[in-house]
Formats: sequence, C-alpha cells, structure tokens
Amino acid sequence: MTRDERRAMWQARIDAFKVSGESSVKTWCAENNISYQSMCVWLKKDWPKKDVFQHLKFCSSVHHSFDCF
Repeated sequence: MTRDERRAMWQARIDAFKVSGESSVKTWCAENNISYQSMCVWLKKDWPKKDVFQHLKFCSSVHHSFDCF
C-alpha cells in the first residue's frame, strides 16, 4: 500500500468516525475493528485539523468522554 493509499484509507476512517455521532474513539474503533492506538495517531496528524478538532471538541464538551486527546 502506498503512502497516499494509506493516508486515504485513514482519512476515510476518520470521516466515518466524524459522521457516526459516536463520541468515544475507543468505542467506535472496537465496533469497527480498527486499532484504537493507530486511530489516535492518525487523528493527530496534519489533516484539516480544524475540522477534526472541532468535531472532537464538540463531542468532548457534550459527552465528556472523548478519550484520545
């Protein structure tokens, strides 16, 4: 798998997490057979962080259960 393919795969996973409405990364990962540690690493990478972090900030403020940052 090329670097671009890997990045696209993880971007798709992050997008799926964002639209899922799930506030816990750990729970979402378990339900989707995704490595929690890897998901956290990719969430912290240089993507349009504004988008990801706004979603995560919302989830943590509403549910107080965001568990990755």
